[in-house]
Amino acid sequence: MRSRYSAFALKQTDHLWSTMHSTHPDRLRSRDNVIRELKKNCNRYSYPQLEILKVEEPGADGAAYVTFRAGVLDGAQAVGFVERSRFLKEAEGWRYVDGTPGTP
Repeated sequence: MRSRYSAFALKQTDHLWSTMHSTHPDRLRSRDNVIRELKKNCNRYSYPQLEILKVEEPGADGAAYVTFRAGVLDGAQAVGFVERSRFLKEAEGWRYVDGTPGTP
């Protein structure tokens, strides 16, 4: 989770792509198009702070969850959010599957 947030902050879109689980909907799209959209978002927003709120170890389904508060700025406007992200392990390690909005 931290590495993905840092990748947004540092505009490391290849890392964002490589840490998406093979079942993530963006993996069904053209890699070039996804990278282009990620670069656009990385350039538009700044990412000053990440707070991990809860970590849930893998359950029977193999999924691990991380709930976090992302500090995100669009210029001077705060547009941060809370998300509960789901991760599944693949041969290369833990990969981001999806997330659901959380409450602060």
